[in-house]
Amino acid sequence: VATVAAAAPIHVGRPMLTTGFLDGTHPIVDAYELKVRLEHMLGCLRVLQGAATAAAPTRIEPRLFLSGAVEAASLHLLRHLAVSHILNATDDLLQPADGEGFKVMRVALRDVEEEDIM
Repeated sequence: VATVAAAAPIHVGRPMLTTGFLDGTHPIVDAYELKVRLEHMLGCLRVLQGAATAAAPTRIEPRLFLSGAVEAASLHLLRHLAVSHILNATDDLLQPADGEGFKVMRVALRDVEEEDIM
């Protein structure tokens, strides 16, 4: 993010630009700012990677779908399919946040052969 430095001397016709951080005057703050921005970018890349591999859920019946974790996390895909209710049968995957427009129920099952589902 480039910003015009308020306290910088004005050069005729060419304002002095700074990056807004990493100016070297506060090394600990600069390192923390860089860490926060990199974590944010990595989070965005993970979302994009997941969206790129999302396939359509398997249609079992009209208005009833079965999917894996990637598809279930693709809220835009679920909205496109007019999904309104989600049954999460995992004990560890995140659920959509309140306010995302889905009614969610969790049945905490582990993905192991000896899991009793009855």
